[in-house]
Amino acid sequence: MRKELFIYSTGWMAAIAAIGGTAVGTVTIAADAPFELHYITASVRQGGAGLEVHITAWAGTVQIKFVALGKDLSNLAVPLACLQGSGQLPYVISPPLRMSINSSMVVSVASNIATRTEVSVDFHGHKVYAP
Repeated sequence: MRKELFIYSTGWMAAIAAIGGTAVGTVTIAADAPFELHYITASVRQGGAGLEVHITAWAGTVQIKFVALGKDLSNLAVPLACLQGSGQLPYVISPPLRMSINSSMVVSVASNIATRTEVSVDFHGHKVYAP
């Protein structure tokens, strides 16, 4: 078995510019290999491209659904800071979560402020290739 480091990302999800505004991003695992998820990180920018804001300062929530597994990461949408703590360390998935080819993760974010906000959620791990 061969493992290759890889990151799947939602990219910058659509701008949220109102209290209660939402955005949804879907990440699909490629058909070349299953994916072993080890860590989740997130980034937030406000006011447009290039103006980065530390994620723990953002008043918004996130919910992640692992579609093929029929599982949510949490029972409710949680503050984005729950995935990052102080923002210095990633959210660790232990033991790693194995995702089959062509499966998907759906990320939903909601804003609690009226400032233009974009969110990117990244899934770090390994593509796992058969010998």
